[in-house]
Amino acid sequence: MSIKVEYFGAIGDGVTDNSGAIELAFNSVSHGTIEFGPGVYKITRTLTADLSKYSLKGDKTTIIGSLKIIGTLYPPYGNITNSIEGIEFIGPGRDITGSVGLLFDNGTPTAGPSRILLLNVSVRSYDRGIYFGNRTYLINFFSCSIGDCATCVHHPNGVVDSGERMTFMGCTFDNSYLNLDVANPNSDFIFKACSFDYSRQFIKMNRCRVQLYGCHMEHHSFQRSPFQITSGDGGFLGVYGGRFIVMNPENTTADYIVENNSNTVCTWSDVFESGARTVTRRFALGPISRSTNHLNVDMSNHIASDVMNILTDGGFENTAIIDNIFIYGDINSPPIDRHIGTNISLETSLDTYRTGLQSLKVSKLAPKGSNATFNIAVPVTGREMGAEFWYSKLGVNLGSFQYSFRWANLFMNGKDVPHIAKSEIFVSTVTVTLTEDPIDWTLVTTVSSFRPPPWATHMLIHFNIIGMDPGDFYVEDVVIT
Repeated sequence: MSIKVEYFGAIGDGVTDNSGAIELAFNSVSHGTIEFGPGVYKITRTLTADLSKYSLKGDKTTIIGSLKIIGTLYPPYGNITNSIEGIEFIGPGRDITGSVGLLFDNGTPTAGPSRILLLNVSVRSYDRGIYFGNRTYLINFFSCSIGDCATCVHHPNGVVDSGERMTFMGCTFDNSYLNLDVANPNSDFIFKACSFDYSRQFIKMNRCRVQLYGCHMEHHSFQRSPFQITSGDGGFLGVYGGRFIVMNPENTTADYIVENNSNTVCTWSDVFESGARTVTRRFALGPISRSTNHLNVDMSNHIASDVMNILTDGGFENTAIIDNIFIYGDINSPPIDRHIGTNISLETSLDTYRTGLQSLKVSKLAPKGSNATFNIAVPVTGREMGAEFWYSKLGVNLGSFQYSFRWANLFMNGKDVPHIAKSEIFVSTVTVTLTEDPIDWTLVTTVSSFRPPPWATHMLIHFNIIGMDPGDFYVEDVVIT
């Protein structure tokens, strides 16, 4: 059965207060569909619609005002046939505190608005566009648009029996302060083929589970992390496929793309990136598993996260070198000792440091032209890898040294000495010319992250100091992820 709100006296002229007429329709219909004709229907108070009884359907329909969506059927399995379709909801403005477009909450102590479909619905210009309250779960959004809000979708902590499998497919969230604010430990939000466009933040989450599949994420630049996790017992963020694009990364002042202040598990897999650059050069704060494809390799962060550093002691704070750092070129080939050779030696040192109290001291012990090379090696991870380090010089030693980033097939020979069967440079060799002047701490990066070839077992930072006169330089804060 279908019945039009016009039968109850509603007028879609954008001026008439239709609160009473639409409320009468909501209270009079026990099943079927309540239809809204073309036009703008103004209401001046929040009206309650029991979607366990009927559906709402529009035809080029705009409602100025707010609805509270309830369900009184328990168990709510029969709600699966009910929906809101083809209606645009317009609010008083995103800066009007407390305004809510669609409020989902329980209708009785045991029942709520569950198993409901929203199709081609638009919600715009509210403090909170969608608010999920008590006993709200299994809500399905298809081809909906939610934007120009302070928060597009909000599911707070404290509401009960709420948050199970909230699904958004082909939806758009745009031009808001925050797209999703979810802080309920029962929350499971799933987004498929959705767009997150030009909002200050995309997702803020706490102790919940959020998954994005094939979504488009775009903004001019970010002044705060687009993904923020405040705490995370049992939390999970998964982003799979899709695109992440920052149009003007040079204007980004955010420290991270994903700010994980918790033990939440984060997976960022096979996302096409462009402009994913932050001021820290880190993609994430906290743990993250990141595998990506770059649309613009010059504009994406090369370090996944400091806590993901493959080196155990990249700051060289231990009394001895404990990572796989070894002399490769010396008088003896292969070298007899990993760290002490005839032409070159490696040791941790208190002479100078950038952070902590020590750094790696590299000493050239023989004249310019004598063989002297060493490597910092880590095993490949099977995903994109990036690296950075800092170097400095205190003394007046002259000459030059070179560094490069390489993939290598490395194995241990019978004397437990590293041997490189094959190597390939993936970031061009750079020559550092030394003068009598000291060199302050200087940053070196891979600029972006790179996928290792199938034959590679290790990534190397290779140093060639053949061109140095006797003297020292220092390496510090090596991060490889």
